[in-house]
Amino acid sequence: MAQVEIILKEYIKPSSPTPLHLKHQNLSFIDRLPTPIYLPFILFYQNHASSDRSQISQQLKLSISQALTKFYPLAGRIQDDVFVDCNDSGALFIEAQVHSSLSEATQNFVIEEFNHYLPIKPYEIIENSLRNDVPLAVQISFFECGGMSVGVCISHRIADALSVVMFLNSWAAICRGSDDREILTPNFDVGCLHFPPPEDVPRAPLISVADKQKIVAKRFVFSKEKLERIKELASSDSTSTIRDPTRVEALSAFICKNFIEVNRSKLDSETMFVAIHNVNLRPKMKLPHDEFAFGNVSLPISAVLMPEMEKECHNLAGHLRYAIRNVNDDFVKNVVQQREPYLRILSETRKLLSKTEMCYCNFTSWCRFPVYEVDFGWGKPFAIGTAAVPRKNTIILMSTKCGDGIEAWINMAEDHMELLPSDFLSLANHDF
Repeated sequence: MAQVEIILKEYIKPSSPTPLHLKHQNLSFIDRLPTPIYLPFILFYQNHASSDRSQISQQLKLSISQALTKFYPLAGRIQDDVFVDCNDSGALFIEAQVHSSLSEATQNFVIEEFNHYLPIKPYEIIENSLRNDVPLAVQISFFECGGMSVGVCISHRIADALSVVMFLNSWAAICRGSDDREILTPNFDVGCLHFPPPEDVPRAPLISVADKQKIVAKRFVFSKEKLERIKELASSDSTSTIRDPTRVEALSAFICKNFIEVNRSKLDSETMFVAIHNVNLRPKMKLPHDEFAFGNVSLPISAVLMPEMEKECHNLAGHLRYAIRNVNDDFVKNVVQQREPYLRILSETRKLLSKTEMCYCNFTSWCRFPVYEVDFGWGKPFAIGTAAVPRKNTIILMSTKCGDGIEAWINMAEDHMELLPSDFLSLANHDF
């Protein structure tokens, strides 16, 4: 286990004060739905010989201060899970020294140890408490070999994963001295404009960091060739309703099918299986410049397999496609106009998921997010990481650096992880 020594901890404020008319940022009803956790990203960079550590640290602090003038809610404080007080209190900035080499962290790594490279524990929450959360926290970790990592946590109360990547690329562009054309100006009004908050939103269930089952995390890498094979498996079965599944559809179905096989030996014949995917609403809403929308602009959808639908396991890709493509502009408008019924359905779904006879796979796809483009001026990251999620059957999908493969960061009960079949393991590898 790497020893990480905290060298510096301070709060970075915006380089210019936030105007009075922007001091109050309401949370949309979608912002209020996620569990109050942080979204963690870790970017690993190899040795940058042309700059010393103090110069890099100062450059990062100066540029994040400038970035916060555009992303001003990130320098505020979340109040009562209702709004952000954009009071320029600042983002948490930590500088750390890692007493090991970068290769030790990224080769034969243990995902559970990645928290060392993050400024806070992203999934640690205070039950029955409304905190004045810091929306943004950053940790810069320098390794003995000269490499470094940038760990970022942004509150899920005000951002989804695509928003985090938007901030990272804008911050990096400022840091490397790019002109304004490369620096995005975020739109914070999309959420409240299209998803105004109702008076009462059911709070999301809290994630307990002390799970009754031991949860372990592993990273599986599926190459371009392996993904083609998985797509063939998804489309060639006689029960399949689609012949051209996407990589994410096919891989999600493949993972879920193997989860079902593992769980069949543990659960009874009446168990229902649910595949959940978070869908990015930006392209579905037909908004101008939707790539600038900052906040939670995504919703969970589900494909359900009842016990009597066992043969449909082979058509999971078709069920997922139907559920995902059903999310269109009309669906979004219906959610807005009928949000109270939607919230009731969501609340009932959460109750179902808490039952023992329900087994689920919870997917989040970061595929094609430009996270490997985050260049602060010393090159692009050679590896991307995230933290272990203390919730079983949670899967994060992200593109490999070359772009034609997919990494699956899988969190499972330890005894279930050991039961993954050889057919699954033969199509993946574990190396960076």
